[in-house]
Amino acid sequence: MRAFVLVFLFSFSLTAENLATYKGGGVTEAEIEGQIQLNLYQLKRQEYELRKQKLEELLFQKLVKLESEKQKLTEEQIFEKEVQKKTGAITAKEIDQFYEQRKNQLPQGKDFYAKQIEQFLGQQKNAEAQRNFFEKLKKKYNVAILLKEPESPFITVDVGDSPRKGPENATVTVVEFSDFQCPFCSRLTTALHKVHKEYPNKIRWVFKHFPLPSHAQATQASVASLCAADQGKFWEYHDHLFAHQNKLSEGDLVQYAEALKLDANKFKACLSERQHVERITNDVQYGKSLGVQSTPTFFINGKAFVGAVDEAQLRKILTEELSKKP
Repeated sequence: MRAFVLVFLFSFSLTAENLATYKGGGVTEAEIEGQIQLNLYQLKRQEYELRKQKLEELLFQKLVKLESEKQKLTEEQIFEKEVQKKTGAITAKEIDQFYEQRKNQLPQGKDFYAKQIEQFLGQQKNAEAQRNFFEKLKKKYNVAILLKEPESPFITVDVGDSPRKGPENATVTVVEFSDFQCPFCSRLTTALHKVHKEYPNKIRWVFKHFPLPSHAQATQASVASLCAADQGKFWEYHDHLFAHQNKLSEGDLVQYAEALKLDANKFKACLSERQHVERITNDVQYGKSLGVQSTPTFFINGKAFVGAVDEAQLRKILTEELSKKP
């Protein structure tokens, strides 16, 4: 009986590890797992977000019903009292402020977009009032959310010779796969700058290029950033690119180099010859081998995160990592 068990376990081990064989070798489960764990995490994350959304919808409905019974009001009356009356009308000043912040994206003028802006701001206020009411109900009825978030996989990322700032022996290493035309990357960059400035000796920030095919100027912008790196100004140029994402023509790229007082002739030659395309392609291929599909995708001490996070979220993640080590 003991011999039978040993043979069975040995057979199972071979089946689990070798997913395909060929003369002279095979493909192991570990090889597959190494390249798809980030993709699997993203699928689990999508499932989690879908469940979370539906959970909150149903929970809100049930809590509103409880509250309406307690106050002896209809659900419509509860909403009018707790949401609609707290939303308020959109003022002309709010419309003006919204337009001024985005007028470069609204070429036909404020009057043309005024009604749409008013509707949009009204929807935002209504949604905020609903969120506040939901939070109030959760506290009142001692709600405990038991749905668990999927854990991010740990992935070893080779930083290679990528641009970085911060000491090599930093407590925390952030490796970012990014695209200079990606607005979510810009948001992450702003948050990273603020937090890195507070912990310059404890956080190492590594940049890897991942220009998306849908962004026509992203690869050229990456080339330009590495041309600037040749002259010791990668991060300064990096900041210029993210600050002017809607102006990335070749002329703009040269203008940013001149503003940083780079050797213009060397920069133009580097840019026109696309000297660093192979290096950028290698970053993209390496990212894909890790499962990177979109930007920003970043790794904090090997823990993967996909999509933009705001400063508060990033600070929370980094603080947790910093607290793990002296």
